[in-house]
Amino acid sequence: MGVPLAVIQDFYHLHDHHHPVYRLIRYVAVWALFLGRILQGISGSAAWIVSFAILSDNVGAEHMGKVTGVAMSFITAGLVSGPMVAGTMLQLLGYWPTWCASLMVLLLGMIACLIMIEGGDGSLSRPDSVVSTTPVPSLPGLETAIVSSDGETSALLSSGHHSYHSIGTKSDSHTEETEKTTPSHRFYYIMFRDIRVLAGIVNTVIFSAIMSGFDSTLPLHLYRVFNWGSLPVGIMFLGLQIPSMFLGPVVGWYQDRAGLRNYTTVGWVLMAPLLWLLGIPGQSHFIWASLDIYGKALLIFCMIAIGSVSSLIRSAGSLQIMTVFHDLQLKNPKSFGDHGGSSKVFSITEVSFNLGMMLGPLLSGYLSEAVGYYYMNMTLGPTPTTGTNITFYGH
Repeated sequence: MGVPLAVIQDFYHLHDHHHPVYRLIRYVAVWALFLGRILQGISGSAAWIVSFAILSDNVGAEHMGKVTGVAMSFITAGLVSGPMVAGTMLQLLGYWPTWCASLMVLLLGMIACLIMIEGGDGSLSRPDSVVSTTPVPSLPGLETAIVSSDGETSALLSSGHHSYHSIGTKSDSHTEETEKTTPSHRFYYIMFRDIRVLAGIVNTVIFSAIMSGFDSTLPLHLYRVFNWGSLPVGIMFLGLQIPSMFLGPVVGWYQDRAGLRNYTTVGWVLMAPLLWLLGIPGQSHFIWASLDIYGKALLIFCMIAIGSVSSLIRSAGSLQIMTVFHDLQLKNPKSFGDHGGSSKVFSITEVSFNLGMMLGPLLSGYLSEAVGYYYMNMTLGPTPTTGTNITFYGH
């Protein structure tokens, strides 16, 4: 766009910034910036949903916690290193080389998507016209199974014995009942009827709202209380992100072994007092937490502790919703259609997380201006208690 805009500027003598054509171009440029941000948000959400749907389709439910923890660690590493690398390149190289580096990263992502080998279900891709007699591995009382062209399976069983597995050994009527396909438009109706899905959504919204509230209130609070600039505030946010980056895989491994409810409940129980302690530094009625005594130390401790505790909570909602999805598919493999519903599952998580990111800054910003940072934390402190109750009784 630089060449045609330069031609237009020279042709219309647009060196005067008050020229109408110059104003029009500048107006279009502002809207182009907003349009680019909208497209960036759409593409980011699509990449997030598709990536986690691929993970869900290729990883068993018993390993989902570990894989999600590792994935969130890489995401956190990108969130932490991205602004640092971009800021350094912008300072040293300028805008366009920095932007070209971003385009190269996008190109590498496209190449990775093209060379990725997707796993498929052979039963779904098998031609309907094939008629074969398939021997089944020897099980007690099961001799031969004949797979017909219409997908029905009839088993020849010896009298007086039952098969170890129920799949492929029941009557035709039972097979038709279990393989009944639910229309895809009823996906959300089926999912939202389960209380565990609602618990996962509430967990995601509350966690996202609390964490996004830090972005809108903490920098201004630290500037008012401690007169800190961008560098120490950035270090504080590193203390919030780095612990979860290293603890994510470990927490995921424990969640696979012991379940979600206990660890998520412990995380919410610890989050409430940490939010209260975070608001204490710099308050006049807490002399021991003043700037000259223990204020800075308490603030650093709270940020690192909240970052560590957040690793127990951050992926619990999405894992809970995915667990319900896998349970429903085990009961009826075709309950959500031939292609499943993994993308729809993570779209629920994405919408819930973005809803929290929208509500968090609005609520925390309003409370911080109305009643102050300390009382804002006092108000938000009971919120983790709500998450605790929902987690314990809803999971």
